Amino acid sequence: MSVDELHQRVAGAIAELLNELADHPALYEQLTSVLAQPGRFFTSQGMNKWTLFIVETCASLGGDLTVTPYAAASVELMLAAGDVIDDVVDGDWKPNFGSIGSGFNSDFALSLLAQRALDHLGATCSPERLAYIRSIVNTSVLKSCAGEDLDLRLEHVVKAGVEQAHTIFC
Repeated sequence: MSVDELHQRVAGAIAELLNELADHPALYEQLTSVLAQPGRFFTSQGMNKWTLFIVETCASLGGDLTVTPYAAASVELMLAAGDVIDDVVDGDWKPNFGSIGSGFNSDFALSLLAQRALDHLGATCSPERLAYIRSIVNTSVLKSCAGEDLDLRLEHVVKAGVEQAHTIFC
């Protein structure tokens, strides 16, 4: 499977998941716009590094590349959700995307779509394997939330030490 073909399959998986919101055009449009921002999946700046990371990891472990589109879609959606909440919390949420509340709603929707992407893996892997994958994703997200919380708590500390800074990034 070529990189371009894989990118198209991941794009198809994300589009399929977004289509669950087709009856809600404003939210659908907002999430599509969020995913088109620089560094996110639908950006015009080329393939996102996370898709390649998922595929290369799968290939190096001898996994089945045909099932990677939904795994990569889940990671892409979860990372976009993390970017949205970071933008909202840091005051970088763009007004053209709506209110701060709209940002929180977008974050929640992207997070749930990421979980829906994992649901698709149930057709190709055992329930135990799917539970393990969900655990990895959810543990990583919780660690990210803890890092963001610490970042916010240290935001106004004039002299955050090396140990505190290290705690944020580890």
